[in-house]
Amino acid sequence: MYENAGEKLKFLAKIIFALTFIVGVISGYLLVKSIILGLIIGVFIGGIFGWLNSILLYAFGELCTNVKSIKETITDEDD
Repeated sequence: MYENAGEKLKFLAKIIFALTFIVGVISGYLLVKSIILGLIIGVFIGGIFGWLNSILLYAFGELCTNVKSIKETITDEDD
């Protein structure tokens, strides 16, 4: 369950981005009835927030993956 956490975090970051973008499009579509530029605003804000959230989580997952790789390299050299 806790093995390969870095790869799982990177995958989760991609899913969070997709969901945030979809919610942005849906909210933009709902706003288009009251505001003419609602769709553009929803997509833009949803995309930006989704990208910011996912890039931070993806970077942390990449960091975890790199640290694990370094640890394995160091452990292999000591043996």
